[in-house]
Amino acid sequence: MSVTGSSGISGVTPVDRPTGDKLLGAVSTFAAAEGLFVSGGGFEPNAQKELAARLFRVRLWSQRELFEQLFSTFEKLDEDLKAELPLKRIWTDGPKIPGRSSTPCRPWLT
Repeated sequence: MSVTGSSGISGVTPVDRPTGDKLLGAVSTFAAAEGLFVSGGGFEPNAQKELAARLFRVRLWSQRELFEQLFSTFEKLDEDLKAELPLKRIWTDGPKIPGRSSTPCRPWLT
C-alpha cells in the first residue's frame, strides 16, 4: 500500500474553511497527488463548496464513507495492515425473506 497524498481527520464539529485551506496548503507544500479530509462532524457549507470545487486535489469523506470504504476493501489490504486494524469477521443472519424457510448469512467486520 502506498500513500500518495495528505490527509486530515476531524472530530465531531463541522470543518470550517480555514481548516480546509490548511489541508489544501499541505497538499501543495508536499506536492501530494491528492488529499483526503475525513470529518466526523461534516463540513460547513462554505468549506464544502470551496473544497468540492477542488475535487481533483482533495476528497471529502464523512466518517460513514470512511468505514464503507474500509469495509468494502478490507480483504484487499496487505496482511500487515489488516493485522494492525482491530477488526474481525463475524457472520449474522440476514433479513427474513418472505416465502423462505431460512435466512441468508452475511459477513460483517466488527
